This record gives sequence, structure tokens and C-alpha cells, in this order.
Amino acid sequence: MNETEAVNEARLAREAGIRLLIVGVLASEKKPTEWLGVASYPTNINVFTVQNYTLLPTIVNRLITSVNNGTAPHTRISFFILYVQNTR
Repeated sequence: MNETEAVNEARLAREAGIRLLIVGVLASEKKPTEWLGVASYPTNINVFTVQNYTLLPTIVNRLITSVNNGTAPHTRISFFILYVQNTR
């Protein structure tokens, strides 16, 4: 699936009431545009990044807090997990 298809599918999921969160692994601070296009809005609370795979456990509490604080009881949640390793 290319980036355009991914963003379009994510839009359909969001319109169906599904919250999409991104967990990404990247070597730089810049978040790929695909992640921002796929994640639910606002992206600053739905996109989580770490610099390497060993740091994934460090975002678990932030992820749980975001899910618990940002979700009404009737909202469906879907986690879109995207692991990407960018090289410089």
C-alpha cells in the first residue's frame, strides 16, 4: 500500500469513529508525512515516536494515558502500529 492509499484508508476509518494512533521508530526528529496523514487528530497526542526499538517500552505510559484521557466510552479504538527505521 502506498502513502496515498494508506492516508485514504485511514480517513475512512476515522470517519467510522475509529481512533488511529501511530507508534513509530525513527532516527531523526522529523515525523514522516504518512504518519501525520494516518493518525487521528490532533496528531500531537496520537503520534508517538522513539529513536530506536529498545526505547519502545518508555512510551507505554504515555500511550495508555492518551488512550484513557482521549476516548469517550462509546468510541472504538484501533491501534495502527507502524515501525519504521529511517537511516541518515
